[in-house]
Amino acid sequence: LEAFQDAAAAGKGAVMISGHLGNWEVAAASVAVRGVPMDVAAHLQKNPLFYRHMVERQDRLGLTVLVKNEAFRLVPQALAAGRIVALIADQNIRKRGVFVDFFGKAAATAKGPALFALRTGAPVFLGVAVRKQGYPSRYRVIIERVRVEEGARGADAIRDLTQRHVSILEARIREAPSQYFWQHRRWKTRPHPL
Repeated sequence: LEAFQDAAAAGKGAVMISGHLGNWEVAAASVAVRGVPMDVAAHLQKNPLFYRHMVERQDRLGLTVLVKNEAFRLVPQALAAGRIVALIADQNIRKRGVFVDFFGKAAATAKGPALFALRTGAPVFLGVAVRKQGYPSRYRVIIERVRVEEGARGADAIRDLTQRHVSILEARIREAPSQYFWQHRRWKTRPHPL
């Protein structure tokens, strides 16, 4: 939490990456309720009633929702304002993703979180909230710093940073595999043969 507060005070904000492990909203809300300004990127839902409910729930938790199709414009602005931006980055990306190793198999992964961090100099964290064993309604929030190479730029830097956060998420999933939402077709998009 102190690292988030330091990043906000420095005016860089921070990128918090999460995945479909445990309750990602609890991870984000645990930061927001401590007074750290937090935005979450979310897809515009097809059902307007569900979307309105989702935005209202996020608002009650102290989270501001950024519509994902506007993320390339809104995320850098939020980071420049010293806000923490939470992004879910563990689903298959059909186009413009980067292939990294996830459980021993190439997985097309969003490169946006790495791109935002490298372009803005914002620090990167992985945040998850997993249920405590024996306490189904209590969570352990884990926030880990993801190493960013100083001065790293370009496609290799994006892939390397993406691999680092995916590897940390994989390690957390291995600790609580029953809490990962495996129903996503994570490896649907395949790399083009050489």
